[in-house]
Amino acid sequence: MTTSVKYNLSQAARRINIEKMGKMKIYKLLRELSIVDGSNKPVQSYIEEGYLDFGLPTIRIPGMAVQTPVVLVVGDRGLSFLRNTVQEYLLHNSQPIIYRRNSKIMEINGDIITFRHAFE
Repeated sequence: MTTSVKYNLSQAARRINIEKMGKMKIYKLLRELSIVDGSNKPVQSYIEEGYLDFGLPTIRIPGMAVQTPVVLVVGDRGLSFLRNTVQEYLLHNSQPIIYRRNSKIMEINGDIITFRHAFE
């Protein structure tokens, strides 16, 4: 069995090259179409078909460890699926709107942490 190339959604968005469709808009579109759930984990049927997969990287913040599913697009087949899904969506809908938020500042164990929300 050969190992397939996997791209994260940022890389996949650049590769499918649809104007003004970055990873955040694609995540929103995939959630709207019930292809991924609210935590961005792909529905099992898309994993079984070999289009999408996910990983659980650990993000370390002082005093915390958080795991968030990251969608991985599997190879050329997954890229084709993603491109076709986005193009089909855009035939019938306008691009998803992503609202910008201000930075959030949190204090965790005496450390000040700033979260910036930058959307494409």
